[in-house]
Amino acid sequence: MKTKTTEERVREAEEFVSRLKPLASDAKRGERAALRRYWSEGTRAYALPILGKLSALGNSAKTYTAALYALHPSHAQLRSFGDTCRRIAGTNRDTFEPHFRRLLSATDIEDLGDQLYRLVKRAECEGVPVNYVQLLRDLNGWKFYSEDVKTRWAKDFWQAIDPLDNEDSTTLES
Repeated sequence: MKTKTTEERVREAEEFVSRLKPLASDAKRGERAALRRYWSEGTRAYALPILGKLSALGNSAKTYTAALYALHPSHAQLRSFGDTCRRIAGTNRDTFEPHFRRLLSATDIEDLGDQLYRLVKRAECEGVPVNYVQLLRDLNGWKFYSEDVKTRWAKDFWQAIDPLDNEDSTTLES
């Protein structure tokens, strides 16, 4: 079996997220609402037809990405979910740290999904975008590379920002 290159993985994630983008329109409001129902076990069945259309059934990474996008369809080219969390925390990083540490303590993808749900809801309230392409890539690698993902997220949350890195130059997309 051929191993996929990094470029192929990035392209696949970009293609999946591009299929999610129409959900942000008013015309797809019902489908987005159905996907948001994924987060409740009692109403999860309403999300399944939409997940099927997206070819996300049976793939936790795609399922979580689609359901999170339905909560907050603001996408931007940020470094990682750690960068998103740093922006949510703003100047209140000390009070936000326990939430971020809980995210980093997730051991399986189901627990991670619950933590992501809470934080994406908070990102929505704060008006902070999410890099869904990178999030999907991170979720796809979670089973084998979770420590690497956590380290990258922690670096983007806690590490001092390089003054040569112009973080305001991110491109926002809906």
